[in-house]
Amino acid sequence: MEKEVLKKLGIKSISDISAWELLDEKVSPLTFNVSKSSVDKILILRDIMAEYRKSRRILDKSQIICSKDAVRIMDSRLEGLDHEEFWVLFLDRSQHVLNMEQLFTGGLASVVIDPVIIAKKCILYSSTRIIMLHNHPSGDPNPGQLDIRETKTTRDALKVVGIELLDHIIIGHDTYYSFADESEGRM
Repeated sequence: MEKEVLKKLGIKSISDISAWELLDEKVSPLTFNVSKSSVDKILILRDIMAEYRKSRRILDKSQIICSKDAVRIMDSRLEGLDHEEFWVLFLDRSQHVLNMEQLFTGGLASVVIDPVIIAKKCILYSSTRIIMLHNHPSGDPNPGQLDIRETKTTRDALKVVGIELLDHIIIGHDTYYSFADESEGRM
């Protein structure tokens, strides 16, 4: 029934309806029967979905050539957090982003990662290359001993199953540290 009403009103989809139209007595009571609080929820949900579609479009077109490309995708998600989050960009052989996912959450000063979980996700997404990213809430992107150790351990574990760790990037305040950049691409 809603599709017929939308068609009669000349509206292609619910995303084309304004808040005023949802609340309009001529439209709403006969068709949608929504309250002001429901309209607010619909608008919030529509904004969330629009943001999600926008992020999916970014991923669909993204090819990671250098560390800046990965940072461009992730910095808004990681910068300014009060805890550490660990994300992985899952890539194909051409380094196009297949998926991205937050895998681990830490505290103020560290996040512990599990290479087995990362490998399982690579298999799930048919990813042959990855870039790991996490933030430092302190704002200083320089790696600590745990960061260095976990990067080497994960790189070596993934290599055994044919998955290449291209980079591990630590995001700070308006800056980042790239293991690949610092080692001239030799991870």
